[in-house]
Amino acid sequence: MKKRWFFLWLIPISVLITFIVKNNTSYAEYYAVNIYPFIVKTVGSLFKTRGSAAELIIFALIITIIILTTVTIVESIKNKTLEHIKKYIFGVASFISVMYFFFVLFCGINYYRYEFTRYSGFELQMSSKQELIELCELLIEDANEYRANLDTHEG
Repeated sequence: MKKRWFFLWLIPISVLITFIVKNNTSYAEYYAVNIYPFIVKTVGSLFKTRGSAAELIIFALIITIIILTTVTIVESIKNKTLEHIKKYIFGVASFISVMYFFFVLFCGINYYRYEFTRYSGFELQMSSKQELIELCELLIEDANEYRANLDTHEG
């Protein structure tokens, strides 16, 4: 159990990383342009399957949680001690720490990149609700028109 204490340190480390990139967008931009593509290519090459790796992981995680929770409760009742529950809670906290750290590394930093307007040259301006409705309707019409012109090789 002492080895798992390390995992709990990942929460403050993750918060510190988030604080740094939130207050200095150039770090987030450097990460997104230079480091993140390498991570995506590396991890992506591990999961080249027809299905979604995330769906498989979530399914396995749900089954694991159900099994571990059941075993923990049964062992605690059988041994009439809370030691199993304490270990279980500590294990869950460690797991959450690791998952939060992975989220920060693989997704969270990208939330603090420069805004799209910086690259595109667009200027943000206030729009009325009616203007946004009209824009959505125009985009729907355009999408439907493009869809109608697609060659889907059906029939």
